[in-house]
Amino acid sequence: MTEASGGGDGQARGEAPPLVHLAEKSFEIGLSSRHELVGFEPTCAPTILRIREGRNTHSLQSSETQDPMNSNQEPTLARAIEENDYEQWRQLWLDYQVFYEVKLPAEVTRTTFQRFLDPDEPVFSAVATQDDRLIGFVNSVVHRSTWSTADFCYLEDLYVSPDIRGGGTGKLLIESVQALAQQRQCARLYWHTHETNKRAQKLYDWVAQNSGFIEYRMTL
Repeated sequence: MTEASGGGDGQARGEAPPLVHLAEKSFEIGLSSRHELVGFEPTCAPTILRIREGRNTHSLQSSETQDPMNSNQEPTLARAIEENDYEQWRQLWLDYQVFYEVKLPAEVTRTTFQRFLDPDEPVFSAVATQDDRLIGFVNSVVHRSTWSTADFCYLEDLYVSPDIRGGGTGKLLIESVQALAQQRQCARLYWHTHETNKRAQKLYDWVAQNSGFIEYRMTL
């Protein structure tokens, strides 16, 4: 899979005209009332979930991405982003923009990262690491809804380094957002992807349900 999904500030595959039907697919994942992982197939390798207090709300470690024939391979860890992750995160963020053929202003990048670190902001990011290397990230926004007294959680950005894709890292990052949404007692976790992103949709169809909704955007 491409393990890249996005919405929000960037347009998918090029700039949009003033009023556009983007034909993006919307996915939703079920949230249980407990802090647990759902959507695993019985044959999947176990994933360990640890819920922690404070800003760093989750830390997951999975053997999914390890080669069973190579016990020396570093495990993949998904954790909340930290201040000293900026340079590696920024490079992945720029690669993500290349994938969607957009270029966001540097001010947007800096502000977004600072919001991740601000406990008063409802914007979150988790990174996937192998040893000291960042190999992917996922960004999410918790927001109010007119359809529920509880908040909704929107998974806005997901990106995994091309040389890592296909090993379970994207799924691990999605589950880190699921853990966050469960901890904050959100009523829904959802995201969008472009209809041409077929490889990513194979993962999304596995872990979530296609809601059938189509997104529209209007220039402001």
